[in-house]
This record gives sequence, C-alpha cells and structure tokens, in this order.
Amino acid sequence: MSRPGCSSEEDDVQNVVYVASVLQVSEFDVFRLAYHEWFGHPAERREMEVCFHRYLGAMQAPVWVRAFVRRIRQLAEEGRLDLRAFGLEPPSPASKARIILGFTVLAGILMFVAFLIYAAFRLEMPIGITCQLPPCY
Repeated sequence: MSRPGCSSEEDDVQNVVYVASVLQVSEFDVFRLAYHEWFGHPAERREMEVCFHRYLGAMQAPVWVRAFVRRIRQLAEEGRLDLRAFGLEPPSPASKARIILGFTVLAGILMFVAFLIYAAFRLEMPIGITCQLPPCY
C-alpha cells in the first residue's frame, strides 16, 4: 500500500542525486529544501525521515521532491540556477594562495618519491618482484 505523497518512478534516485550534486548538498537536504518549497515551512524531522527512508529503501520519491527536482533541473539546464535563492551559499573560488600551496605540496610529494627511488637504486635494493620459487629464468 502506498503512502500519500510518496510514489514510484524508475529515475527518482538518479534525479535526486543529480540535483544534490548541482546544489552541492546531501540527498536528505534535497528532501528538506523540496519540502520547504512545496509546503512553505520546514518539515518535522520524523515526517521527513519517513519519506526519505522510503526513498532509500524502495527508490520512491514523494511528489513534492519530484516537482522540486524538475524545477532545479530546468533552471540548471537553462543556466538560471541561483543557489542563494534556496538559502545556499555558492562555493568560494580557489584563492591564489591555495593554488600556490597545492602546487608546493605536490612538488614536495614528487621530490620525496624521487628521493625514495634514488635511494633504492643507490642502495641497490631490488624494486621489482624477484623469482622466489624455481624454475627462475
């Protein structure tokens, strides 16, 4: 027997996951945002968990989630999606200092690996797997 507001559709999971990635939130947050937009007030936690668990178990999303997902997909495809309209803050772009730090760390790791390879050759340590059982050719 189906609960009111919860129905089945094959691509519910794919759509919810897509919207979660576009909005950069969890799937549960997609449900929370959809509920707030549909009903005009935040959901009670217990009510939200019931439909979210149904979605997780039977891959069935409520009607209000489907409507929200369709709207977000349309806005994203048209390039008109504004995260601030949903109370979300867009990710900050990488700063110059973070980019320099990333390259410095990468260079350090590469130098450490090069040193390990140099030390292995210098100490004449075998790097590859050698034959352990006869016949060895």
